[in-house]
Amino acid sequence: MLQKIFVINLKHQMDKQKIGVGYLANKIGVSRNTITSILNNDNYGLKLKTVENIANALEIEVMDLLTKQYLYAGKE
Repeated sequence: MLQKIFVINLKHQMDKQKIGVGYLANKIGVSRNTITSILNNDNYGLKLKTVENIANALEIEVMDLLTKQYLYAGKE
């Protein structure tokens, strides 16, 4: 469930900030494929450091990505 919440919150933040996969990947130093895998919920080996890097790149707190906030279908 935490993984699903993380993906939903990440998508929400990327939409809200108008950040694309390529930009985020470049900002945290990973491949576009890595971000795409995360967004497709294929992130079985997602490391806490990657979550921290994503939060820093989005200028939000890690908990903003890990707490139930935006269980929506494209709406805030």
